[in-house]
Amino acid sequence: MVTVQEKAAKQYLAALQAQKAAEDAVSMAKQLLCEALDDAGQTVVEVGGQSVQMVEAVRRTFDADLLKTLVDDSTFVMVTKASVDSKKWDKARKQRLVSDEVEATIIKETPYIAIRVADIADAGENATDKVA
Repeated sequence: MVTVQEKAAKQYLAALQAQKAAEDAVSMAKQLLCEALDDAGQTVVEVGGQSVQMVEAVRRTFDADLLKTLVDDSTFVMVTKASVDSKKWDKARKQRLVSDEVEATIIKETPYIAIRVADIADAGENATDKVA
């Protein structure tokens, strides 16, 4: 007899597979669209009342350390985000570089539920977990 938990887990795994398939389909469709537009010498096509445009874009990355040496402190603070790297935080805690009192003062914990999926046959060092 299949339990409710097993049914729910099967549904979750099927949804993960569908998500991956959809992501792959979007990637392939994007590639085909770009090729078709290039072949036609176009950058835009209208279909079903919508305009689909191929745009060359640039993803920017910044050298924050270099920026800090080139602008004043107030400008640097204005254009940067401050965040704590949790892995580095854990390492600092293990090295006792941060006290319990500081940790209790600055951390706000927000509980959530993570679902981890691993192939049972691969359980062990080679198991690859998917977290959602």
